[in-house]
Amino acid sequence: MSALKQGENYWIEAVLEKKNLDAVINFLHNITGKPVRITDRTGKVYACSEGVKMASADDHFVDIPQNGNSILIYDPAQRDLYYRADSSDGEAWIIIGNTGEAEYPAWLPYLEEVATAVKICIFIAHEKENMEHQFKKKLIEDILLWNASEIKELIRQNKYCLDLDKLYFVSIMEPVLDSKTDMETLYKHTLEWLKYHEDVVICSVWNEKYIIFICPNKYDLQTLESDDNWDNYLSYIRKHQKDIAKRFNIPTYFGIGRKYLITELHKSYQEALTALNISKLTGKKNSVTHYLNLGVFKLINLQETAMLRQFCAENLGRLLEHDRTTKGELLQTLRVLCDTDFDVNAAAQKMFLHFNTLRYRIKKIEELTGRQLDRILDRLNLFVAVKLHDLLLLNGLLGEPGSAEKEAADSTANNPAAQLMRRRSCL
Repeated sequence: MSALKQGENYWIEAVLEKKNLDAVINFLHNITGKPVRITDRTGKVYACSEGVKMASADDHFVDIPQNGNSILIYDPAQRDLYYRADSSDGEAWIIIGNTGEAEYPAWLPYLEEVATAVKICIFIAHEKENMEHQFKKKLIEDILLWNASEIKELIRQNKYCLDLDKLYFVSIMEPVLDSKTDMETLYKHTLEWLKYHEDVVICSVWNEKYIIFICPNKYDLQTLESDDNWDNYLSYIRKHQKDIAKRFNIPTYFGIGRKYLITELHKSYQEALTALNISKLTGKKNSVTHYLNLGVFKLINLQETAMLRQFCAENLGRLLEHDRTTKGELLQTLRVLCDTDFDVNAAAQKMFLHFNTLRYRIKKIEELTGRQLDRILDRLNLFVAVKLHDLLLLNGLLGEPGSAEKEAADSTANNPAAQLMRRRSCL
């Protein structure tokens, strides 16, 4: 009896028994004589026929064409046939490569027969991945939000070889996602990328906007002393950054914290987040920034949140009130001046303002702040105040008097970064 006549139940039992798609892949490859891949909706390859190149993370992903609810899509440029194994949600795809448009109608009955088995196998794989992700997310949450009473027990139970006596550091990636790329796709690509490169202990999505890496500290093999040379790791990060730009055409920001024991790793997270946000706020595109290279901004982490907010209020309070009551743009004007090194001509061009209009705004800024922009110390205070204001705002920690204070508190209720900074300010 041919495999075709055994029906879809045969294939469902085959994938459930072996817990993989090997039988389906071999069957389709033998029927078509073509390279075959099976993916989910993100384009991640879960199975492929022998001979399909799988030498890098990019080889584990393909672009799934967007064509409504079409079950069959043919790409004449790539000579690929895409078959939607689940017509309702498109979670599973079978891709037959190097084929002509006239060939595939004869294969449709075979594709229909294995479709349910493919869908079930992809569903099981997703459930397993989701459980793994939730476990890692919980572990990272307890480590980074400093639930110290639970950390030791979690470390004893976890399977990631974390050691209470060794040093680790946190690296944070924030992608600037476009309409074509979602965090799930990028995260899956990152996990595949890590398999081909230097080990990372844990990698997980955090706060729905960051990908967090918990990395082991390197040691000198002869002296067993901590290795403070970050060049190798930075080159590794930049390689990942370049690969993401090539694959998805999106920029990413990286922030890196210092090394700590697991029980104090929340400090590394806060440093990495500060490094990432400061690099964004100072206009560094597609950057990799280590906390140690922040210069004067390292002092921010040494101060209580209330003191930082007070510094902003002292330097920008009247200016912010003016903007609120007049719907003015003095803060944005000062922000652009800071980003252009107080070059009036460059700032005017960037804001599309007439030179005299900008000079008027500068005069108003000086009047409201009590600072003179031709004095280096006054420039420094305003520069730090603007960047600090934006950093606190970004982390949901810039409370305002009265009702705005309550809104800020409400907005940080589910913000892990804000929770962490609040805990730190209470130490």
